[in-house]
Order: sequence, then C-alpha cells, then structure tokens
Amino acid sequence: MNNNNDIVLSFVIPTFNEEEHIYAVINSIKQCVQNNYRYEIIVVDNGSSDKTPDIVKGQKAVLLTNKSTTIAESRNMGARFAKGDIYIFLDGDVVITHKWVENIPSIIHTLKKNPYIVTGSRCGISKSGSWIENNWFKPLLSEKANYINSGHLITTKLLFNKLSGFNSYLETGEDYDFSTRAKKIGSTIINNPLLEVIHEGYPKTLINFVKREFWHGKGSYHDFATFIRSKTAIISIGVLILNFLLLSSLLSAQYWLTTICALSILFICLISSFIKYKQPLKIVLINSYIYYFYFCARGFSLISKLIK
Repeated sequence: MNNNNDIVLSFVIPTFNEEEHIYAVINSIKQCVQNNYRYEIIVVDNGSSDKTPDIVKGQKAVLLTNKSTTIAESRNMGARFAKGDIYIFLDGDVVITHKWVENIPSIIHTLKKNPYIVTGSRCGISKSGSWIENNWFKPLLSEKANYINSGHLITTKLLFNKLSGFNSYLETGEDYDFSTRAKKIGSTIINNPLLEVIHEGYPKTLINFVKREFWHGKGSYHDFATFIRSKTAIISIGVLILNFLLLSSLLSAQYWLTTICALSILFICLISSFIKYKQPLKIVLINSYIYYFYFCARGFSLISKLIK
C-alpha cells in the first residue's frame, strides 16, 4: 500500500464480521495491484464483533470505524478519507483477480478522459460454487445491467462528489440509486465482465439465500416512491398475497381458489425466470423454484418494515 499523495486507486471496503474473507480480499489487492499502481486500501468497519478489525490492522490497511450506520454511509466515510482520483468500492468478501488487473489500465484511461462513468462488473462465483451460485448468480455475469452493484463499483472522485456519494439513508439499494442519479446527469453505466472479481460470500444454501434477499429487500421499501419504482417489490407483494390466499383457501377447503393461487404463483415464477435468464430450460426451471423463495423473502421484508 502506498501512502503518498500521488495515489491513483482508492479501494474502499465496508465490513461487518468478515473475518472469513477480509484477509483474502486485502491480499488479492496487494498481490495483484502492488507492482502496477499506487493505491490505498481503506476498510470501514461497522462494529464487527469478530476478528475483522485485527486482521485488517495486521494487513496494514487503513481501518476506520463507523458503528450503527448503513453500509452506504460506511462507503461514503471511506470515500471522504480517500486520496485517489478513482474509487473502487468492494464488499468485504469480493476478491479481485489477475484478469481484473490486466483490464483495469484501459478503464483508468477511459475514466481520465471521461470522468462521468460508473463501471465495474457482476461478481463471479467461487471455485466451489454451490447449486444456487451456479444456477442463479453465474448466468448473470454478462447481463446488461442498468446499474452497477456496489459490491464492485468503480467511478471517479469527481463524479462521486458531484452526486454527494451514496444515499446514506438507504439500508440497501444504494447502488441502484447511485447509478440512477448518475444517469440523470448524463453519466454512462458500463458493466464490464472483463473486470473479473470473485464473490466468496454468495449464499451456498437456500436458507442463506433467503436471508440475503430478505435483507436486500429492505431497500425497496424505503418510501412509497422507491416501492413504486421497483417491479421486484410489487411482484413480491403480489406473491405474498397469493400465498396468504392459498393458505386461507386450504384452511377453508376452497380448493378451487387454492388451485388458482398455486398456478398463479407458478406462472409468475416461471415467467420471471424465463425473462431474467433466457437460458436452457433446465436453468429456467431451477431458477423458477428459487424465484419463489426470492419473492417470498422480498415480500416478508415489507412485513418486517411495517412491524418496525
């Protein structure tokens, strides 16, 4: 890591209990980048109760603490501290690769010519990818996205400051919001699969997948305007209502209604999978099954929000 004022790249990494992955993340940056660019690593910890802070200190990265706040504000805090002209936001379980380093020079050149760009890439899966990773996440690598996920988002200091960073009031979905605001002022969103990174923390079981989507779903219910803009949120509420109708019809022995609700849910999941993936039938069928749990988790996020 270089502490001079001529730093080119600023890696900003928010963490919370990432002791399993944070060493590999920081080490991947050191191993891949150190002989190519002047850089800094800034880790913003959200009050981890595990060994994450100790591991970061042992790696001689900059460690900041920002307890009881959103991940968006943690990213903003790291950016305020950053000295580089190019910000690279990574999650605490996202590892960069040598392929990333091979392709970053052209990205840096492009960003210097046109600082109004938001780029990055979808995260690849680990070598020991689970069935969920291989069927749900892997096919999305080359997807043409209308936003860049903040787990691997690259932009310039100039654009970031012009947008006043991420919306720190959002629990999730700050990346979609950031990309949307960037497009409104004429910025270009570029998903670049050549910038290969690996997401070691993708859920490997259905239970962990549901937990992940339950958390992600909270961002869709920040306010009514956010909800209306989210097709996923609207569909999730529809699926949730159909589930309640299905259950009540079973209890009241209205099996005709049970059948209608079940077929409606099946249709929604199948169509969603087909539109999203356009992959071989096997993957569409598997993902329609996963979509059911995806919509349920997102729908229950609203109930959690209402209870609070």
